[in-house]
Amino acid sequence: MALGSVEVSVVLGLLNLLFLVFVVVQLPYLFGGVVQVARMGYSEYARRGFFELVWVAGLTLSLLLWAHWLVRGSGPAGQRTYRLLALGLVCLLLVVMASAVQRMQLYVESSGLTELRIQASVFMGWLAVVFVWFMLTVLRGDRRRFAFGALVSAFVVIGGLDVVNPDALIVRTNAHYGHLESEAPLDARPLASFSADATPAIVAALPQLSIQGQGVVLAELKVRFGHERNDPVDWRTFNWSRTHARAAIGNPRAD
Repeated sequence: MALGSVEVSVVLGLLNLLFLVFVVVQLPYLFGGVVQVARMGYSEYARRGFFELVWVAGLTLSLLLWAHWLVRGSGPAGQRTYRLLALGLVCLLLVVMASAVQRMQLYVESSGLTELRIQASVFMGWLAVVFVWFMLTVLRGDRRRFAFGALVSAFVVIGGLDVVNPDALIVRTNAHYGHLESEAPLDARPLASFSADATPAIVAALPQLSIQGQGVVLAELKVRFGHERNDPVDWRTFNWSRTHARAAIGNPRAD
C-alpha cells in the first residue's frame, strides 16, 4: 500500500516529537561535558557520541529523502508540510551533531589528536555540510542537485585534508595541549612515524621536550630524512616534503 502525504506527515511529525523529547531529556548528557566524562571516561564519552551521530544522521537523511519521494505529487500543501517537518528534524539533528563535536573536542584536549580522530571530526563536518545542502536543495524543491552536490562536497573535503596537512596538524595540536611527551623516557616512535610533511612541525615543537627527548626525536628523524641517508640527487626523485624535512632537521629549534 502506497503512503500518501498524510501518512508521511504523521511519521515525520512523530519523529520530530521523538527527537524533541530526546534532546530535551538528554541535554545534560549531550552537553554534560566534564560531568559526563567523570562518569564514563573521555574515550567512551566521545566514541559513543560519534557513532550515535553516524547512525542517527544516516538513517534520518535516508528517511527524509524517501519521504520526499513519497510526497512528490502531493501538491503545494503536502510539500509545505513536508518542508516544515523535515526542517524541524534537521535542526534537532544539528543539536546532536553539535554535542558530538563538543565530545570530540574534550577527547582531544584530554588525550591528544590522532589520525583516526581527525577522520572522525572531518566526517562529522562533512555530514553537517550535506545536511545544509539538503536544506538548500531538496527543501527548496531542487532534489536533482542534491546527490551531485553531496558527492562534490566529499571530494572537496578530501582535497582539503591534503591542504591542511593532517600529520602536521596532529603535531601542532598535541604540542598545544602538551601531549608530546607524556611518558619518561620518551618513546620517539610515534613522532618519528609521521610522514615528512610533519617534520617541520615536529622540529618547531622540540623545545617542549626534555633535552633527552629532543635528542631521541632528532636521531629518529635524521635516520628517516637526514642528509646522511645518501639518497641519489636526481630531479626525477625530487620530493617537496622530504626537501623541507631535511631543511628543518638541518636547522632544529631545540634548546
